[in-house]
Amino acid sequence: MAHKLRLTQRALHCGSLKELAARFRAVNPRTAFEVERARKWMRGVARPRDHRFYDDWAMVIGSARGGAWIAAASPAAFADELVDVLAADPAALEAVLSTLEGRRAAAPAGPDPASGSYVTYSHAYSRYYRGSLVRGVLRIAPRPEGRYDLTYREKFQEQHVIDVRGRAELSGGLLACHATDPDAAAKATPFLFLLRTPGHPPHVLFGQMLAAAAFGPEREPGASPFVAVRVGDAAAARTEDKVCYLDAKEAAIAEDLGALDLPRGAVGPLTEAIARVFGASGTPIIKTPFAEFADACTALVRASVAAPNRAASMKIDT
Repeated sequence: MAHKLRLTQRALHCGSLKELAARFRAVNPRTAFEVERARKWMRGVARPRDHRFYDDWAMVIGSARGGAWIAAASPAAFADELVDVLAADPAALEAVLSTLEGRRAAAPAGPDPASGSYVTYSHAYSRYYRGSLVRGVLRIAPRPEGRYDLTYREKFQEQHVIDVRGRAELSGGLLACHATDPDAAAKATPFLFLLRTPGHPPHVLFGQMLAAAAFGPEREPGASPFVAVRVGDAAAARTEDKVCYLDAKEAAIAEDLGALDLPRGAVGPLTEAIARVFGASGTPIIKTPFAEFADACTALVRASVAAPNRAASMKIDT
């Protein structure tokens, strides 16, 4: 996405992100494009939360292909589209791509054990969807000193999305992260991840996710197995637009994995493994047993409130 934004900026001859933001506001005054957000998008540490943004983008450049195509297109294909719809200079766009690819090539060498895009699977926490899977999208971008920027997204309804971010650290093959939504109210659910990263780079991350039901009257913390399958950026973008709930049966899992452009022969083993972990005989959600302590907590609160009153009524003889 960062490359495509820079190509757009060059094709439209915008000297700054502020100028580019004005182009987006001209087609939609309520656009999600803001300068500070765009800086994060260009650094690869966040992505647009509202996919209608891509429709705005299509209108900005005058493309009839629509927002979904822009979200999934490669930088090279997008550059060709800019040449077609804006009569942009192909050599200038090629120079932008070469510069960006040159920066990537100049990055420190060595295997990166975590960064990439993943489609994820975990248990549904909500009692209304108990027994279902939740499909999400995880993105991990490298930072200096072996740290990472992590984003995790689940789409429940058209206007109901969980989008959390955090800094992750890798230690001994374990990736740990505390992720929250900095734009949400205080009641937003935090997410904790502890994932194993076998291989360099890993094709699958596996571990635990600690969270709580995002909606509904019950918000007890719980831990779920968490599987993240490495995919291409286009497959991750398509998945972000899907409602997150998925049947835990093998046929539904296989169909979902089959849409991710995975290497031939990978869908079968992954389907079997995910079905074993999340099926009826697999690993359940580990829920904190609040009900067992409810009476004791109530008694403690009452005793604490009453204690100052009893102390005040005592007379001390001297």
